[in-house]
Amino acid sequence: MKTISVHNGDEAHRGHNIRQPSAVKKQIIEYDPESGKIIKGHIDPELSKNNEYLIDEKPRDAYNRIFGEALKEYNAKQNRPERQISDYFNHTLADKKKNPVYEVIIQVGDNKNTGIDAPTERTVIKEFIDEWKTRNPNLELIGAYIHADEPNGTLHAHLDYIPVATGYKKSLSKQTSITKALGQQGIDTNKETIREIIKQPDGIEKEVKTILTAQSRWQESEREALAEICNRHGIEVERKKQKMPHLSTPDYIAKQQALDKVDALLAEKKQVIETATAAAAELLAKKEQLNAELEPLKRINSKIADTKPDARPGIINKNEVVLSKSDYDNYEKIRSAYVASEKKRKAVNLRESEQDKREDKLDKREANVAEREVLEAKIDEIKATHVPKSDYDKVVFERDDYKTRWRDGWTLAAHLNAAIATLEKTPLIKAIHQFASKFAREKGGPGMQEEMLKKENSPALHSEIVKTLEAPSQAHRTTPTRSGDAR
Repeated sequence: MKTISVHNGDEAHRGHNIRQPSAVKKQIIEYDPESGKIIKGHIDPELSKNNEYLIDEKPRDAYNRIFGEALKEYNAKQNRPERQISDYFNHTLADKKKNPVYEVIIQVGDNKNTGIDAPTERTVIKEFIDEWKTRNPNLELIGAYIHADEPNGTLHAHLDYIPVATGYKKSLSKQTSITKALGQQGIDTNKETIREIIKQPDGIEKEVKTILTAQSRWQESEREALAEICNRHGIEVERKKQKMPHLSTPDYIAKQQALDKVDALLAEKKQVIETATAAAAELLAKKEQLNAELEPLKRINSKIADTKPDARPGIINKNEVVLSKSDYDNYEKIRSAYVASEKKRKAVNLRESEQDKREDKLDKREANVAEREVLEAKIDEIKATHVPKSDYDKVVFERDDYKTRWRDGWTLAAHLNAAIATLEKTPLIKAIHQFASKFAREKGGPGMQEEMLKKENSPALHSEIVKTLEAPSQAHRTTPTRSGDAR
């Protein structure tokens, strides 16, 4: 009996699926040269030849194929260019409520009962892919990748698809929408909350809330389809319903890898515990043997301690006694044996204490190793999502260069404005302004300024400017006329 897995995620990673070197370089396996165990990564390039890429279409090309005609019809109806959509793939990427491509991961069995060399399970997965279009007419499959190059994992497949919905009255007549696409192929799109009381292993009852959505219902229907195909090929499926939160594809992969590491650590720790238990049993047996050897000596020592003073021969005083040589030799023999047995007992207790300390230290070391591996995985994930330093430095350089050129342009404009202001204060420019005012008043007002400007190169204009320079206040001085009025 085997378990099956159908996990739907809202992100697709084509680079990872086709094993693009730049996308999987941090996931390549590294082995310990001494023990041969995997110390990093989970993908073995030597095994990638066993992978199969049944369908592989770039998302942008798929969008042009699926939505190209609808996009042309929409743009042809728009009278204003700014309302047209130049690229529907980029338009979807910019929409925070939509994902351009979704991915579902399917798996039959686990690394204990299936592994990566599983021809029957590979056949099941291929049939599941072949029947995809029949089950999901509104989910356009653009990628189907079978992976068998993860030694500690299980044969599985990544299926990338684009949800396609029709019948829109606004914007494009055909658009991408996971909820509407699932609804158009018969999946219930209403949200429903189910509350159940589940008894935990410790006996405490706990209320569990499950929210049913279109995606969760569709995921369960796909799981049933996979189970049916397994039954056709003689694989009995374990009907185990698990309640767990929805995970994104990277989180799901990270969780599976973490579970594999936990299994390996548990196996290693179990071996250590078994070894320590055997050593402890051996020490306990030795302790019991020593106690058995000490028992006669303890009885003799007790008899000596219980002997009354008046029963001891040759008492001189309460602090000294006189013994025969044979009794003294016998006593020394018993005392030496007792001292030796006490030393052995203390040595056994010391070894037991040191063994307990070593076990505690080993447990702490294993906990630190597990914590460090989790942190390293998180660091690798964060680094994978950030911009490389070279690209960041290039952007910073272009930004600083743009700021410098912008600042220099404003500085030049300020210098030009200052130069113009200085030039306007010179006698020549002031004279030109005074002459223009005079000419405008005498020749009919501001409307005559254009005629004055047309004559700016004539000798007469030059003469007038010279006169104005020689007598700058001439335009404002009043001269009496025959009628007595001021000009």
